[in-house]
Amino acid sequence: MWRFENQTVRAWTDARLFLDGLPEPLLSQWHKQERALLSRVNIDDFDLLPSLLGLFPSLPLVWWTARAVDFHDDEVCHDLAVGAALEYLTLRFQDDVLDDHTSGEALLLGNVCREEFARLYHPHFPANHPFWGLWREWMTTFSATTLWEIVEHRQQRNPYTSTDLDRLGEKFIPAAAPPAAVAFLADRPDLIHHIKEFVLTLGSGLQLMNDHRGIAHDFATENYTALITDILLGVPKIRPFEKVAFPNRALTSDAMERNLLRATIYLDRSRHLAESSGLVAATGYIDEHRRFLAEERKRLEAMRQTATGMSKRDHAEQAEA
Repeated sequence: MWRFENQTVRAWTDARLFLDGLPEPLLSQWHKQERALLSRVNIDDFDLLPSLLGLFPSLPLVWWTARAVDFHDDEVCHDLAVGAALEYLTLRFQDDVLDDHTSGEALLLGNVCREEFARLYHPHFPANHPFWGLWREWMTTFSATTLWEIVEHRQQRNPYTSTDLDRLGEKFIPAAAPPAAVAFLADRPDLIHHIKEFVLTLGSGLQLMNDHRGIAHDFATENYTALITDILLGVPKIRPFEKVAFPNRALTSDAMERNLLRATIYLDRSRHLAESSGLVAATGYIDEHRRFLAEERKRLEAMRQTATGMSKRDHAEQAEA
């Protein structure tokens, strides 16, 4: 099983206990963000969040790596996974602020999450350890790529190149830090490059998959993802024109099919990387998401056939009139 459910739930629970123990007004801010996050993903139990489809597997990746390198210190893995959960929430709060889902006060909550991450990791990695240099490098990459996407794409509706799609995976690179920590502790720094490539490739695939799942919200909020930009190719960059063109083009163009195919290719590549680097437990997670993409391609084809049939009927009725 890829989930490592008992370990993941325990780590997630301890991350939540840390947040539940914060003083006011941080505690109220946490409860506010928790309610908003659960509402957006349509669940009512915070403990279910790690099992959501499309969520990057930051926590189980710790144990996938531990299994790959024969690292058996469960308590150390637990500390690293709690840190991974808190880092996920830090970036989640930041992303919600950037997407105008919440107010800037959430960033203050992220500050204490990241400080707890550091507290959990420093006993295993002193200040001069190479882990922290890697961490700084990857956080710089993450920040630069996030800003690049906002400036060059989300606000401008510029077409995405294949290089751009690859670069989307860099938004997930902080998730490579906890498994890299396991590799360092197991004296396997040679694995870190492979972990990084796996995370980047899987990240691009999940980003495209989640763009598909969030298409209605993204279009409504003028978030020009790779998918929406492809659908609107050739449409003037004037919002009323986009609103008229979008519903029909979403079904009649090849953009949605192309996006699902691209996501599948990234997941296939990530599966190969997982197998070649010993992260064999990751293949179950990837296969679950590949099945979802295959089902979505079938559903999309059925919708397109229905739309084509309705269009033909409308043309026939107009001709008879």
